Amino acid sequence: STLDGTLFPYTTLFRSLVRGTSARPRCSAGVFHEQDQGEEVNQHPYPDIATLRGALTRDETTVEAVISAYMDRIDEREPEIRAFVWHDRERALAQARDLDRRRANGEPCGPLCGVPIALKDNIVSRDEPTTACSRILAGFLPPYDATVVQRLRHAGAVFVGKTNMDEFAMG
Repeated sequence: STLDGTLFPYTTLFRSLVRGTSARPRCSAGVFHEQDQGEEVNQHPYPDIATLRGALTRDETTVEAVISAYMDRIDEREPEIRAFVWHDRERALAQARDLDRRRANGEPCGPLCGVPIALKDNIVSRDEPTTACSRILAGFLPPYDATVVQRLRHAGAVFVGKTNMDEFAMG
């Protein structure tokens, strides 16, 4: 599936952060693969979106538990990897609790309900710091969401933070 990280390098980097590898993706024929450098990989119980959605559908877990586990792993590995320029555990958990409430009430949550998403720091999201990794934009809080963010929110994705990049994505 294109949503499980096979075609998106940032998803693959995020997955390697969560799994505990420092492996970076390699590209062949436009498809990104994780490199196994002989490290012990901590397998996450939900290695892709389909597995996570299935577990949520069968009520084997909650969105809050999933997001909490991802945030724990980010907190543990972030000092070494430094993939994020901003992440907010409480905001992500609040989104997760809202999705769990909606699921419990039988309300629709969308096809990405409970899927953790990290945005590149040049994609604006309402009231979340967006700096394009430039000091010029330090403290900027956009008053609106980019179209992709609106669509991901509507689909039920949970935003965990903003990822590092070259300044203004010019690298």
